[in-house]
Amino acid sequence: MAINPDVLEANWKKFRATILQGDVPRTLKEMVGVAISQAHNSPYALNVHLHGLSALGMSEEVLRTLVSDFAACPLPKREKAVIRFGLLAGTKPQELTAKDYQNLRDLGLDDAEIFEIIATADLFTSINRYTDAIALEIDQL
Repeated sequence: MAINPDVLEANWKKFRATILQGDVPRTLKEMVGVAISQAHNSPYALNVHLHGLSALGMSEEVLRTLVSDFAACPLPKREKAVIRFGLLAGTKPQELTAKDYQNLRDLGLDDAEIFEIIATADLFTSINRYTDAIALEIDQL
């Protein structure tokens, strides 16, 4: 992106506003990124999200089960529901139903937080496409 400073700046602003700000915890946003990257078979992005979660203090057990056996992942029901919703928003948005939204509201999320999850799914889906399209190689993390 450094070839086009305007695009780089716009993407940095979008990342900062979506991931580094807001009410939804960054760890939860990164877990949505893991789910989306795994679904898109995007190894670079998947490794970046896993590394980010590790750096944010996520346990090895959660990281391992997050990618290998989500049903067994020791996360609260609310967090799992957010990840499932974000995954659907990032992979099959046309399949989201009023019930999906209501489920999040029933778990205590408000419309602003639901929007944040959708914005996170949009951003990470875009990043997957970008890093895959340029065949970005995984550095030593």
